[in-house]
Amino acid sequence: MNAIDVTIACSGSSPEDTVAALEHIAPRLGECRVRAEFLVLVAGGGGGLPDRAGGFPLREVPVERGTCGDALRAAVREARGDWLITLENPSPPDASLVFGFCHRRNQADLVIASRYVRGGAYSMPWLRSAISRTLNRVYRMALSLPVHDLSSGRRMYRSSMLRRVPIEGDDYDVLMEVLLRFMSKGGSVEELPFHYESTRYRQEPGTELRLVRSSLRTLKRMHALRNSIDFPDYDYRAYDSRIWLQRYWQRKRFQIIRRFTDGPGRILDVGCGSSRIITTRPEMFGLDININRLRFLRDTLPRRLQATAGALPFGDEQFDTVLSSQVIEHTAELNCVQEAARVCRTGGIVVIGTPDYSTFWWPVTERLYALARPSAYADEHIMHYTHATLTRELRRCGCEIEECAYVGGGELIVKAVKRRHLPKGEGPCGLRLNRD
Repeated sequence: MNAIDVTIACSGSSPEDTVAALEHIAPRLGECRVRAEFLVLVAGGGGGLPDRAGGFPLREVPVERGTCGDALRAAVREARGDWLITLENPSPPDASLVFGFCHRRNQADLVIASRYVRGGAYSMPWLRSAISRTLNRVYRMALSLPVHDLSSGRRMYRSSMLRRVPIEGDDYDVLMEVLLRFMSKGGSVEELPFHYESTRYRQEPGTELRLVRSSLRTLKRMHALRNSIDFPDYDYRAYDSRIWLQRYWQRKRFQIIRRFTDGPGRILDVGCGSSRIITTRPEMFGLDININRLRFLRDTLPRRLQATAGALPFGDEQFDTVLSSQVIEHTAELNCVQEAARVCRTGGIVVIGTPDYSTFWWPVTERLYALARPSAYADEHIMHYTHATLTRELRRCGCEIEECAYVGGGELIVKAVKRRHLPKGEGPCGLRLNRD
């Protein structure tokens, strides 16, 4: 068990002013009954600071240049607490903010003190305010983010998750970068209303221009990350995509699968991802190999499990309906259909969805989609199924085809009824891995 609950890392102010602010913060930490430590991040190092403040241990940590990125990297490296609170230019009023942070531990992986959420406020020079509001609005719209204050430096991070996030930026754009990378790991984010006053703000000439340039460079990199298939909510956001074809495809698939799986009993979604299918059916069991997507589902799907489609961790005939949509073409495990049928009860429903490579439209659609979204799924289909090979495999596994439907003339969705049970490992698999 970690001996420290919370590490508070401070930067920006003079060491003397920082220690004075920490003396006001310490009593509120005592009220929270947390074990804490203070880090004072000093550009180039200073020396002469006390080893305690308000009864809590204090360490001085030198940083090379004193930029926001350098300070955050140093804090991550030196922090020993389960949670890391970062305060830039700390002041006595931050005591209430730290108290609020401590009471929100375990409610989210990242808590941001927000100036722009309801209940928040700010007092800043007009130019800094205009740049901050504009950049936050641009980032929020361009990246479809549910966060209002992306550039707030007052935050509380779950340390274990922050250590898994690469930190590349230097200026305040690093705050937006870390937020996106946190979300890309499936981290949950919450905003805490905060009243920010910049009474001692000083800046060098050209600071605003440098900030805008670095933020726009970071935006380009983060846009690629945000819209990659690896982002946990990629499937969820595709339902409301700005690309008409993607939006149509997702909604048509949703309608067909909801109709095919509309029945009572226990339902398993193999390779659930973050699609609207699983997020609108909280009674379902969700299984996926990607832990970040499962983290994203924490608030909407209580029953979720990490496993592969070719080795389902369930006994025979455990579910009334088993769904596997857009999964079997992504894996080299050739027994995925057999596993789906195995865990379905006799008389239950098995629904399998995959591209039909025997149609004219799917190869055309795949090429067009690759042009529109180069970072999407087009190059990840290592198994090429057809209507004939999929239905043959379902029949081999004891299923009777009940209905077939297509999305866009190329994506095949098959509904089958299980008529007999095929024990695990019985019978040869007639599928072959595509090596094109």
